[in-house]
Amino acid sequence: MQKLDKKVRTLWLLRNMFIIIPTIIIYLLIIFSVEEYKIVLALSFGFLAVIIIGLCIIWPILSYRYYSYDYDDKKIYINRGIIFQHKIVIPVRQIQDLHLYNGPFMQIFKLGGVIISTAGSNFILSGINKEKADKMLYELEERLESRLDSDEEVY
Repeated sequence: MQKLDKKVRTLWLLRNMFIIIPTIIIYLLIIFSVEEYKIVLALSFGFLAVIIIGLCIIWPILSYRYYSYDYDDKKIYINRGIIFQHKIVIPVRQIQDLHLYNGPFMQIFKLGGVIISTAGSNFILSGINKEKADKMLYELEERLESRLDSDEEVY
């Protein structure tokens, strides 16, 4: 099984900063605005802030550790999840669409993602090295085209 690019942990931590910073600002605004029960509020919101900040830092590290993927001629395998672990097997024959994407932060880190669409749902592999994502998309696209060509020969 292949692991995601290590830079994805940094990307996920950066994304979580958009949760951590507002949490700290709200915490400080509440502490400095309420006079009554200031100590109780400070302790309760402080405890909540520590939990949120801790999860925002630990969650990306654990997500990276338990996320892996692989693919061959017939199937795509995805393992992910921390509390609830998912082992996903996608038959290549069932793929209907493939999409390559990368947002602005992903471009900075030279990462990409592949969205695999089947009739049942969409599966996302996010945080792959850009070159690996391009290669994966190209190889799967070739397999899909050969499948379509073989299906046309039957009819």
